Amino acid sequence: MDHTAKEPHLTALSDLLAAAPSMTTAEATAWQTVARSLMPVINTLDLPPVQMPDMPAPQVMAWHAVLDLDEHLSTPWVLVGGQMVALWCAQCEVAVFRPTEDADVVLDVWVQRSALRDASRLLSERGFSEADTGDGYGYRYQRDDACVDLMIPDHMDRQAKQPATATGRLGVQAAGGNQALIRAERIPVRVDGRDSYVRRPNLLGALVAKAAAAVADTRERDRHRDDIAVLAQIALATSAHRAMRATCNPKDRKRLRLALDAMPPTHPAWQRITDPDLAQAALHRLAQDRSG
Repeated sequence: MDHTAKEPHLTALSDLLAAAPSMTTAEATAWQTVARSLMPVINTLDLPPVQMPDMPAPQVMAWHAVLDLDEHLSTPWVLVGGQMVALWCAQCEVAVFRPTEDADVVLDVWVQRSALRDASRLLSERGFSEADTGDGYGYRYQRDDACVDLMIPDHMDRQAKQPATATGRLGVQAAGGNQALIRAERIPVRVDGRDSYVRRPNLLGALVAKAAAAVADTRERDRHRDDIAVLAQIALATSAHRAMRATCNPKDRKRLRLALDAMPPTHPAWQRITDPDLAQAALHRLAQDRSG
């Protein structure tokens, strides 16, 4: 079920949660158990395999690990970060402006609490080792020079029990991860001669994820802004804005506005794309608050 189809059900659930409780705690717990046992259906796109370009060996190794997740992990997940942008670029035949070799994945621990543990165990079986990041969290997995970051959605800090890796380290949250999971699409890819599938957010989900990262990540904001500009160019080139406006909610628009506030027309990110003025104007229209 895609985001458009889910929207009425999500609204109904929100209304139900806002109403006075009419069930016991035991009944509510039982319903939660049932809900978590129902895996969401990921929309698989009927496309020819997206041919990923030649990549450095560490990047290829990271991609093989990501493809293993789709083939061997039952829980939902979604590719985010630089590889997500690289995939969109390959799909739409746009040049990748900034090379990145590590892969970032958000795991749907809302649906399956063991997702982080299961994914980290799978990477360990593939020869990846959990890195000591110095902050106490478990998310970075390395094999030689290849790197895969396993993350959990935002707002997990509201939960009494936090998801952990196979070694017991707590997971790190990805800003915009929830909406990226909701908007995930499964597409065929070809990497280093291997045909498989990868899950990435649709174009709106990718833009919102990057906008959230540009605000939350204080270390690499300009890299995220570069990615926002590239995705904006893709949205313009593929005439995607009408479809994106139909599902762009107030929280999405706020995230986009916050990111765009730091990207004036003179920002270097806009100068790296083909149609900076048109792409920027279209993205600003998408981010406008329509509540009034």
